[in-house]
Amino acid sequence: SSAASDVYKRQELESMYTKATAKDTAKSYADKYNAAKEKLDALAADDTWDHSYTLDEYVAKLKTETPDLLNAYDKYKKEKVDSEGNTVKDSDGNVVYEYDTEAMEKDGVKEEYEAAVKKKASNESLIKVYDDNSKVIEDTKDYVTIGDDGKAVANETNEKVVQEAVSYTHLTLPTIA
Repeated sequence: SSAASDVYKRQELESMYTKATAKDTAKSYADKYNAAKEKLDALAADDTWDHSYTLDEYVAKLKTETPDLLNAYDKYKKEKVDSEGNTVKDSDGNVVYEYDTEAMEKDGVKEEYEAAVKKKASNESLIKVYDDNSKVIEDTKDYVTIGDDGKAVANETNEKVVQEAVSYTHLTLPTIA
């Protein structure tokens, strides 16, 4: 076979490989986008939060309020001590604090403290779901086409998808031909 036909075969192979890679890449981005959108939609539809806000506004509000939820109980904070009476420190050498729930009980605030702890954990969880999935959408939106229903559609002709497929092909193809 001539050198020219070898080059032609090589280009055909590269083209086929790139198209297949682009198809997989496009589907992968669309799947990631849609999974994240589904989680955010579920969060938006959840009736446990105040819908007089948008989800974005509500999460922003939580981000400012949540770190302070336990401030009212600061007077019950004490250095944690081990069985020998030594102050406990974390791996970075910082003093570890704990809350004196017995003192809280005496003052009749233990239940509201425990409710605040639960609320803080629940808020932090909601914020994490929101942040993680918003980041996925941010990272994938330029690689997909958004349909009328707001869902991502795999688009193997998307410029960024094609670029990624071409560079992947150039990295991997020399090993097979």
